[in-house]
Amino acid sequence: MQDIIDSYAAAQKDQLALPPGDLRFITHGLPILFWWLGEQQENLRLAAWARLETQPQLALYESNYGHVRRQLLAAQKKGHIKKDVDVESVLIFIDSTFKGFWERFGFFQHMSDNKSDVDKRYLRTLLEMLYKRLLSDTAYSKAMEHLETVLSQR
Repeated sequence: MQDIIDSYAAAQKDQLALPPGDLRFITHGLPILFWWLGEQQENLRLAAWARLETQPQLALYESNYGHVRRQLLAAQKKGHIKKDVDVESVLIFIDSTFKGFWERFGFFQHMSDNKSDVDKRYLRTLLEMLYKRLLSDTAYSKAMEHLETVLSQR
C-alpha cells in the first residue's frame, strides 16, 4: 500500500506542491489521476483486496486525502469552486467514478463502437460535467481549455 501511495505522490508531485487553492490542482491533477489509475490496474486490485482483508492502510490514505480536501476547500474559498458544492461528496464522486471506469474498462471498450478512445471520451464527458457543477464560470473555461490540451496530447 505504501508503494501505491508513493507512486501516486510521484505522479502528482507538481500538483501536490502547488499553493493552497491553486486551480491547477484540479485542472492538471484530475487528468493525471485518471491516467495514473489506468496504469495501476494490478495495484488497484491489490488495494481492493487489502481493504477487504483489513483496514491498516487507512493511515496511509489519510494524509493524501487530507491534502486534497484542504486544496479543494482553499479553491472554494478563492472562488474557483462554487460555494454550494460539498467537497466531501466531490472527493467520493471522483474516487468512485475514476476507479469504477478502470475496473470495467475492458467491458466498456468491448461494448463501444469506437474502441480506440473510450478512455478519452469518458474523461472528457465526466470532467465536463464535473467542472460545470463544481467550478465558477471563469474557472470552468480555464479547466476546459486545459482538458482539451491534455486530450489532444494523448
